[in-house]
Amino acid sequence: MKSEPPRALGIEVLEDPEQTSEAIRPAFEYWRAQCAGAWAPSIAAFQLDSLPLRLIPWCVVVDVTEDPLDFVYRWEPNGPACSAAI
Repeated sequence: MKSEPPRALGIEVLEDPEQTSEAIRPAFEYWRAQCAGAWAPSIAAFQLDSLPLRLIPWCVVVDVTEDPLDFVYRWEPNGPACSAAI
């Protein structure tokens, strides 16, 4: 995985936990720990159930491809997987 997000996304990668609110800091710290030098962790490295349960309903898991730019939603809280995941 690349160390920078695709330019077309316009994403700013946060590095400092102080840039997040205390409410989501556990998710941020877990995310950064799973990145292995990339801008986002691989789907294999990121386990949604490793997050605090109270944060899971606010999460979305998306695969991003660059060429062509595309998004595949793997999990979203109001999707059909929600009731099975929580």
